[in-house]
This record gives sequence, C-alpha cells and structure tokens, in this order.
Amino acid sequence: MRSDAVVRGVSPRVHLAAGLQVMSTALVRLGMAGACVLVLVGCGATVPKPTPTPTGSFEPSPGTISLAEKGYEQGPSALIPIPDDAAITQYVDQPNVITASFSQPDGAEIAHVLRADLPGAGWEITADTPEAILFTRPGWDGAFTISENVSAVTVRAAPQ
Repeated sequence: MRSDAVVRGVSPRVHLAAGLQVMSTALVRLGMAGACVLVLVGCGATVPKPTPTPTGSFEPSPGTISLAEKGYEQGPSALIPIPDDAAITQYVDQPNVITASFSQPDGAEIAHVLRADLPGAGWEITADTPEAILFTRPGWDGAFTISENVSAVTVRAAPQ
C-alpha cells in the first residue's frame, strides 16, 4: 500500500521533514510570543516598596513601656506606648505590620496611655472615640480598638 504522500508524488521522508520544519517554526513563533508577553507583563509589574524605617524615640510616662520592651522587634514598636503591666495574648511582629491583643489592663486604660504618649512619640491622633483611636506618622498608620473583653493595637506600613 502506498501512503497518501507517495500518491501525490512526495516521499514519506520529505513529507515528515516538511512537517517537522512547520512544527519547529510554529514552536519558535510561540516561544517568541511568550517572551513578548513576559516582557510586557514585566514592564507593568510593580516593584515592591521598601518598608519605612521608624525613626525617633520617646520617653514613656511612668508605668508605661513600649512594645519593643515587650519583645517586639519590627516596625515602629519602640514608638508604641503601652502600660507596663499589659498582658499580650496574641501578636504579629513583621516588618510591615505589628499587632498586639491585650487581655489586661482594660482597654480604657490602654487608650489613656496611647492618648497621653503617642503624640510625644511622633504620632498624630487622627480620630478618637471611646472605642477606637486612629493615629499616623510618616510611613505608618495605626489603630487601637476596644471590645468587651479584649483590646488590640495594629500598626502597618502606610500605602505609598
């Protein structure tokens, strides 16, 4: 039996070689198109912004320490005042965000310390209610909230 390629006057070897060349050309074109897509996507990719470095220090009020004195190492932890008897039950300590949840003292006492000492640590209080305080400084945003049994403070790198 003769193959279809032989019937048309083309030997199977020539037919196979032509098919491989067409496939090879298609693969090269596909590879080039993929490379172009990667270049275009790469041009639109965002470069990660560095986490702002906290600067400054402050002298906490008597009976007050900083989160850094409780073992925090990241972010502006040295600039977040808390009562020295604060019990931290949950925490996050990352370069771009720090969080402390407190079981004691009650949230009102922690809020009192924050209201008194944040401005001296270079923070601006931008909102203040009995249940929450919002504060900011260059490169950082913070919030303190109070619920019935727990309170928490979170400070994160500000969006740039």
